[in-house]
Amino acid sequence: MTSITDPIRTTGRSRRRWTREPRASAPCSRCLPWLAWHWPWWRWSSGCARSSASQPVPEYSFDVVSEFNPAELTNAIDQARREVGTRFDFKDTATSYDHRGDVIVIESASEDRARAALQVMREKAARRQLSPKLFQAGDPKTVGKGRGQIEVRLNAGINDDLARDLRKRIQNVSNKVQVRIQGDQLRVVSKDKDTLQAVIKLLREAEDIPVPLQFTNYR
Repeated sequence: MTSITDPIRTTGRSRRRWTREPRASAPCSRCLPWLAWHWPWWRWSSGCARSSASQPVPEYSFDVVSEFNPAELTNAIDQARREVGTRFDFKDTATSYDHRGDVIVIESASEDRARAALQVMREKAARRQLSPKLFQAGDPKTVGKGRGQIEVRLNAGINDDLARDLRKRIQNVSNKVQVRIQGDQLRVVSKDKDTLQAVIKLLREAEDIPVPLQFTNYR
């Protein structure tokens, strides 16, 4: 039997077999008695089983946010203006879109034409990946000279009540998920990628969530 203290053989084909430089990680203290009986064949293994088993399991995460791209919204409104300016059913209606911060005021010749102009804007926004939940339209109303007007509020952001509701929904998916509320966003953490995918699917398909959600920083 060859012991650890035997001299190194460096000749012939056995040079690689008898080298003292280990090919894998160093053994732990509990493996040394085993190595005394199996030297030098432990060098050819993939490493110490006890040492590799103690390595931590990686965690995966993503963030849940509610926001929109202002540039895409501006482009959608501009496209809606151009379309209503050329369509025959909007001729002589003086239809307008007035974007004022978090509110878009749509005005046309009548309430019916204002509703139609709102639908045009929603269609243009959908083509630019803006969720229909972003537009919270009020009831049409009649203003001066019988014209119709609709105020549309931009509905985005996660408040405290919604954050707690989302956390409860996510935790119902699996007890292997951790949810951390970080201001106006949520960090979802799990050691199982499939569980995170199930959470994303649940939130995307939930029609009763009042704001559009996005999933970012997946890692």
